[in-house]
Amino acid sequence: MRACLRLLALALAAWGFALFPAEAHMLPDRTVTLNVVNAEVYTAASIPVSALTRWDTDRDGRLSSGEVSRGQPGIASDFAARFRISSGGRAAQPVGTLILASEAGGAGHAVDHVIILQRSRLPAAPETLAVEVDLFGSGPGGGDMTLTAARGQVSEAAVFSPLTRRHVFFRSPVRVFLDNVVAGAAHILRGPDHLVFLLTLLLAGAGWRYWASVTAAFTLAHSLSLSAAALGVVRLDPGLVEPAIGASLVMMAGLNLAGWTPPIGLRLVLVVGCGLLHGLGFASGLGALPLDASTRLSTLAGFNLGVEAGQLVFLGGVLFAGHLLGRRAPPALRAAATPAAAGLALVFGLVLTVERLVSG
Repeated sequence: MRACLRLLALALAAWGFALFPAEAHMLPDRTVTLNVVNAEVYTAASIPVSALTRWDTDRDGRLSSGEVSRGQPGIASDFAARFRISSGGRAAQPVGTLILASEAGGAGHAVDHVIILQRSRLPAAPETLAVEVDLFGSGPGGGDMTLTAARGQVSEAAVFSPLTRRHVFFRSPVRVFLDNVVAGAAHILRGPDHLVFLLTLLLAGAGWRYWASVTAAFTLAHSLSLSAAALGVVRLDPGLVEPAIGASLVMMAGLNLAGWTPPIGLRLVLVVGCGLLHGLGFASGLGALPLDASTRLSTLAGFNLGVEAGQLVFLGGVLFAGHLLGRRAPPALRAAATPAAAGLALVFGLVLTVERLVSG
């Protein structure tokens, strides 16, 4: 079974490189805000040019000030069709849209994002607000987006992606909690950096007792630090936490590559330390969201449970697959998989650490 885990770790580390810089810990940088005032909705969105290719007339992947100016009516119409707001089945009607370059510049200045400001009107003040998005581009910053909706003192956030294009805001705390359970599970399962780290932990030892102990220790530590940081009990600079998370992967992969087998007590100390660190990474994104107190609690509890459930489902699936496949892989492949998986995870961790240090 351990041989199968090595092969899975090798495959997952390679997948991590293929999706790099997809990351589990940080929420999307691209943000959209909605502010509901009575029956009117004010939207401010950053949209990548790669999602608006019809208006990139010279096909250079950017929009010049001239292209933005000439494309104003078309971009506004495109945005209205692909960013839909409704309540009770009744769609909001745009009453004013302004498209701006994402950076200041003179004539001919080209940008890879545009800022869209829109005022739209619903037939009546909404109880709930449904948002459907189909504005995902390619390349860095073109994928997932964090959308925050506010109405008076109530504010709520959701992550939109090509797989999650619709969300309903301003529902009950129970629905907010359940929505975030799903969001947390999806967030963890789409992050190769976190999954590579979890498999690195599994590869460090063998036997159900070892796997259960490290999984429980990591999950408990991860949950505690995520909750404490997201609630403001602990505050650390994400610019320090994120590179340290990459370094934790480097450390674990390096220990595996060196064949170091410490006593289980020492191994659990390292696992708990890494779990606390990874929890802080998730919380840095949640803590930055402008949520009201009640929504923050529902969001945190649901997201935390979803993250922990997602990683347990992943680990359970991996261990079950390993149990079924056993030692069917050729001996030569099994022998090569261990150092290859550790080495690739080590390089992946190094690249991740450097990238996060450079990006700040």
